[in-house]
Amino acid sequence: MEETDELWVLVGNQYQFQTVMILSDASKGPYMPLTSLLPHYSIFDAVEELFVPRLTAFNTTSRYAFSSHFDQHGLSRLDTATMTYNGALDLTEWKCKVLQLHYLAIGGLALAQCEHGNFNLLLDTVINSVVSKFQSGELYVSHNTRYIVAVEKPSTLTVYYLNDNATLVEMYKHVLHMSIGEVRFMNSEEAESYNLAVTSLDGNSLIFFDVKTRKNTVLEGLASGREDNSASDVGAPASNLVVVSGEFGEHILVPCRGSLFIVNKFYRMISCEWSNVNKYQLALWLDI
Repeated sequence: MEETDELWVLVGNQYQFQTVMILSDASKGPYMPLTSLLPHYSIFDAVEELFVPRLTAFNTTSRYAFSSHFDQHGLSRLDTATMTYNGALDLTEWKCKVLQLHYLAIGGLALAQCEHGNFNLLLDTVINSVVSKFQSGELYVSHNTRYIVAVEKPSTLTVYYLNDNATLVEMYKHVLHMSIGEVRFMNSEEAESYNLAVTSLDGNSLIFFDVKTRKNTVLEGLASGREDNSASDVGAPASNLVVVSGEFGEHILVPCRGSLFIVNKFYRMISCEWSNVNKYQLALWLDI
């Protein structure tokens, strides 16, 4: 939590119960005061997931975080200033177990990606209510939180736009001629638009897709020459995770079949490749 200089950690024990511990004065370490959240309606050590807003140029506040608890449909709201629970969002009626929560920069809204459902939910986190339901699938959100993409495997993208009235408007559906692996938003050369970087789950291609114009460019050749096509066998993320070098950076990193590719996202060209990179699970860009 950058605003309060705190580190929130979801910790567990041998009984698979989890709770949230807060390290204060995180930037001053190594000896940081340690506190824990107060029990939630006597439900202690039962936190399943923790959803903390990420600060960006478009989202500059993080007053509320949310947690989910085992065997419950819903979210508990956390006041990040007092580190206490101060509300709940009951999703029992929707039978929605929240897998991901995406905070939006408009009116305290958030998107909930539901497990095993045929829809996702648009939430109002201020008054703890459901605004509407929309397309199922894995959710991806642009940096300004105006464009939302729901991916239905294997190949369908549904693109939404969040207007000034805080209404989620479906723009279109688009079917790609490949099995979708990972999707990442990138800034576009077009004004008020974004590009998507979309990897192929079962191939060696990368698609650059403009969400506004639907123009797309296919970059082939993302393969290292290994005969084994299984990314998981060489320790790479099976979904070919795309890592973008910041909101306005020029490059992206694309793991593929035991290699790491650096791609210039403006020229749509491979800049360099590292071959035989095995046994990794995470890739990060560092601003130095």
